[in-house]
Amino acid sequence: MNLFAVPHRSLHCTTSITVRFHGSSVPVQDFPVSVPLIWTQWRAGKMDADTCLSELIRCRDPRSPQSITALELIVRKEKMLNLKQDIRRVQCSLSQQQRPFIEHPLIQEWKQQYTVENYGKVSRFKILALVGGSQQGKTSKGVSLFGIEHTLKLGCQSLPQGVLPSVAGFDRHHHKAMCFDECRTDQILANREFFQACQFVQSLSQSLCNQHSYDVWAYQTAMIVCSNFLPTTTDMGLSDQDADWMTANVVVVQLAAGQTWFK
Repeated sequence: MNLFAVPHRSLHCTTSITVRFHGSSVPVQDFPVSVPLIWTQWRAGKMDADTCLSELIRCRDPRSPQSITALELIVRKEKMLNLKQDIRRVQCSLSQQQRPFIEHPLIQEWKQQYTVENYGKVSRFKILALVGGSQQGKTSKGVSLFGIEHTLKLGCQSLPQGVLPSVAGFDRHHHKAMCFDECRTDQILANREFFQACQFVQSLSQSLCNQHSYDVWAYQTAMIVCSNFLPTTTDMGLSDQDADWMTANVVVVQLAAGQTWFK
């Protein structure tokens, strides 16, 4: 039986080798190639991500599931990487168009914790809570305290009891602050040491198997929370112990009704 393979150039656009059987009832049959060849073709830019995904499925290689997971992760990360420059340009443009912010003595006093002189001398730091109604400019004010370039802004809305959004994107060599938008009291109380930016490494996203857990060292990183409503006292429904902790560790700043953070 003679086998005649397709020309070599076809391997640059497909990941199955077509073999023609002479004298057989099946004149043409495709033989899928292995994962490494598919991966090599994609890395070389000879196929797009959708084609690569299709070929990884069709090749029926036992290594395909891991490769598919890796492909999807890389594609997702690459898309965000390509957007970074545009995101930074839009954020800077919007920041420049904002009206100046008003100052507040409680915030100025709170910021004194983060001087170089306190590094390695203070073991924990207080949280700043900007509380008030919608459209007051709380989040914009919070992000502006250390600059949008050096603040990791995170959304806390709709998360389960005590659960924080992922802070895996935190880089202590770049970020000076974290701003938690729509943060709740239960999220703070369930992660006390983390919010105190203490000297200990914190393990987050823990579970029974700890498959997705990661470590963060956020020492002397400014923790800012923004919320429409943030219970801090027994009158607001907290226990005596929780109320005492919130009072001792959270600097609450709330504007008068009708006032905004913009001049």
